[in-house]
Amino acid sequence: MVAFFQLLVVMSVLSVSTTHDKIRIREGGWKKFSSFEYKVYSSWEKFNFVEAEAYCRNRSAHLVSIHSDEESEFVNNLLGTSRHLVWIGLVHDDMGRLMAWTDGSPFDYVRWSYGHPVSEDSDAAAFVSVRIC
Repeated sequence: MVAFFQLLVVMSVLSVSTTHDKIRIREGGWKKFSSFEYKVYSSWEKFNFVEAEAYCRNRSAHLVSIHSDEESEFVNNLLGTSRHLVWIGLVHDDMGRLMAWTDGSPFDYVRWSYGHPVSEDSDAAAFVSVRIC
């Protein structure tokens, strides 16, 4: 039996400076928030954390980093009513301590759900699970 997996990868990229590039990115389904642009990718292929970040880097982006309640809400709105797990770009060291975001931005925002962070992946510190209440 063949199993299908769906992974939604939320990526962010700093808005580019030329009008031509901004139009190209937005035409590709990117949504702007603050000075960054975001896109959700769906795949029937199962990605681990390293593969998801590599997928983003191959598109000149990173897995999303979240730095405020407003940005968290924006990302959740992008995901809509999805019930799939979503990789975000938070990584930790071998001791399980949170270290940084894959885009190099500081770890300056925390809003964990009860009982978290929990990760089955050795590289990722967190992922997002979006559920309908």
